Amino acid sequence: MLSRKSVVTAIVSLLTIVTVITATASEWKPSVKPATSVKQAVFLPPLIAPVFEATEAGFEPPLLVPSDEEAPPGKAPVDALENAPVGDSEPVFETEDGAATIAASDRDSPSFDVPPAEESADSPKAATDGAEEKSANSDEEPEEKLLGISTPDEPEDQGRSKLWNESSMDWVLRGGSDGIGFFSLTGDAPSWEFDLNSDEEGLKVDFGSAVHFVSGPSRSDLPPRLFDIFWNTRFTAETDYGIGIDANFKLGLFTDFEDSVREGWRFPGRVLGYADLWHNSTEVARVVAGIEYLDLEQTEILPAGGIIFEPNPDTKIDLYFPRPQARFRIDQDDIDDHWLYFRGEYHGSAWAIERTAGNADVVSLTEFRATVGLETISNDKDESTSFAEFGYIFNRDLEYRSGLGNFQPDDTVVFRMGSRY
Repeated sequence: MLSRKSVVTAIVSLLTIVTVITATASEWKPSVKPATSVKQAVFLPPLIAPVFEATEAGFEPPLLVPSDEEAPPGKAPVDALENAPVGDSEPVFETEDGAATIAASDRDSPSFDVPPAEESADSPKAATDGAEEKSANSDEEPEEKLLGISTPDEPEDQGRSKLWNESSMDWVLRGGSDGIGFFSLTGDAPSWEFDLNSDEEGLKVDFGSAVHFVSGPSRSDLPPRLFDIFWNTRFTAETDYGIGIDANFKLGLFTDFEDSVREGWRFPGRVLGYADLWHNSTEVARVVAGIEYLDLEQTEILPAGGIIFEPNPDTKIDLYFPRPQARFRIDQDDIDDHWLYFRGEYHGSAWAIERTAGNADVVSLTEFRATVGLETISNDKDESTSFAEFGYIFNRDLEYRSGLGNFQPDDTVVFRMGSRY
């Protein structure tokens, strides 16, 4: 059991130790580094900016170098911070507004490998300088335009996609008790026209289609609907001596899409050669010769040719078989040219069909047409040309491959209108 003297000695010793610790603590000063970790002080902005007094932290704040531009309140210019004098043990701090003070003794330290403050691309000053540089070079083309990329403020190319060279609506009246009528919607290339002033050489391919609604007597044995689907290929070439070639071929399926589809393939085409008789600024004349392959039951091949000439810019005459025509310009303004034309044509079509009895057959219809029309041609090549015409159809002949049910339909008339591109 402890004696009273031992207890007093222990109490006195404890009081002495406490007194020494208290005296030592009164002389201790806090470290100059903030209480947060070094990583947080250098890289992560604190939620509440620490406040350090010069006497408490043990350093004096650097003197700021005057700048020509007045810095915003609470923020020192970047140039002043870079050139400010620093002590031997200044730490790295990040203030509330993001301006960094870097200690000279810590710049070479492995733990503080942070480059001196520079103007980054995201800094306000760099953004301002970039905006001024863009403004100074406002006449230069944007990179998107140089690369051909359309932007929301830049409309895309307004050029149209030319699906059809010609689209039309044809209405052939039945014309009588033994007549045959058609209402047709067509979109295709004008395969059988010879363009005298065409300077487009090379190969051109077009896709075309048509649907025909048929009206006729029961003896015609035609289905109520007929279809055309074809690809048209045209090749033109011309030498410097005014001698050239114009070749046009179709690969098409002409049928009612019943069991006879395989018999509906047809390959009409033509090959023409031409040579200039004379060609000057006001007069043009050419001689044309060749053949046309119609691929019909009645007629397969026709000779083609004649003379095509323009005695003046307002008149065009095509003495060409099997499609002669004469064109006259009747009006002209700054927007459009208006032409009146007269045309003759040997016209023919053929389809693979299924007869009423169920057997497959091929029917061909040939006829002669005489038409008069008006055409409006825009001076802008990107705009379409519209036309409307009225014609008389005569000497019609309907024939089947089987030879059963052939007859001559009544004469009739046709109304036609459409656009060319």
